[in-house]
Amino acid sequence: MLLSFYLIPLALAGYAYYSYRRMKVQLLQTLEVLASITERTVDGKEGHNQRVAQLADWLALQKGMTEPERKKLWRAALYHDIGKLVLKGDELDQDAHALAGQRILERIPFLVDVSRWVGMHHLRYDGANCFFGLQGEKIELAARILHVADFVDTLLVQGKNKEEIKQILASEKGKLIDPELVDLIISGWWREE
Repeated sequence: MLLSFYLIPLALAGYAYYSYRRMKVQLLQTLEVLASITERTVDGKEGHNQRVAQLADWLALQKGMTEPERKKLWRAALYHDIGKLVLKGDELDQDAHALAGQRILERIPFLVDVSRWVGMHHLRYDGANCFFGLQGEKIELAARILHVADFVDTLLVQGKNKEEIKQILASEKGKLIDPELVDLIISGWWREE
């Protein structure tokens, strides 16, 4: 009798934890499906989210981000355009879809950091498009990484070659995107491919 007094709550706690983990996995899989829909229906850039995640992960590794931070950044890259699902064509500018994505994701407790990075992923390094006064290093590193990875993949999808992309990155260095990340991409990323 006394043994069952301890075992029943323990079994219930184990089941609750298992159910929570299963629900979390299902939610993340659902978000990935929704995010992939933006590639097919809105952007026409199939594979964009995965490519952004790969470049973002490479940059995060170069910048010394921890494994847990890199996992969150990978998720942010997969979901960075999810806000496009709730906007109409004339509302579909960069700032609006980033903020819409943040609003979708911030309701999920274990995606708070991810939602914040998604919301900031189109902030200019020079702060020209930011109404909260964020610029430069005040923009979180993960959001700056996400921005440059998204920017580079968009240029690739547009058919730009490596030399053209290097020139565009150099011209936007310190204005649109983080100059240190530009230097990393120009000096290292293509050499490792």
